[in-house]
Amino acid sequence: KMMTSKNSSINRVKNIRKVVTSDLQRCLHTAQGMMIDASQMIEESSKLRERHVGVLQGCPRKTAPMEFPRAWATFCESKTKRGLRCAGEGGESVDDVLRRVRECIEDAVRRVLEEDLEESSGDATIAVVTHAG
Repeated sequence: KMMTSKNSSINRVKNIRKVVTSDLQRCLHTAQGMMIDASQMIEESSKLRERHVGVLQGCPRKTAPMEFPRAWATFCESKTKRGLRCAGEGGESVDDVLRRVRECIEDAVRRVLEEDLEESSGDATIAVVTHAG
C-alpha cells in the first residue's frame, strides 16, 4: 500500500543507479516499484532484514509477556537508550542490527564508487529499502 501511494514521487528520482534492499518480499516489491529502467540494479541483502527477536519471533504481543517473561523484559529494556545492547534469548540487540545495516550500506557505497571509477558515469546514487524495526 505504501509503495502504491508514494510510487509517483519515488519514480521521479531517475538518477538512482542501484537499489539495495532487504531480501524479504515487502522491501523487494518496494524496490522493484522504484526502478525506472533496466540500467538500474536491485541488490538484495539479508543484512537489511528487520531485527530478529529470538524466542519472541512470531509470538503475539498479547501473549509474549506471559509465555516468555524474561525475553519480553529484555525486549522492552532494549527499546530504551541504555538497553541498546540488550539481546533477547536467541535474538539481536539494536546495536547488532545497526552494525549489520551500516556494514551493508558501506559495502554498497564502496562497490558503486569503485564501479563509478571504472565507468566514469558520474552518477553513484544508491537507494536503500529496509524495514522499520
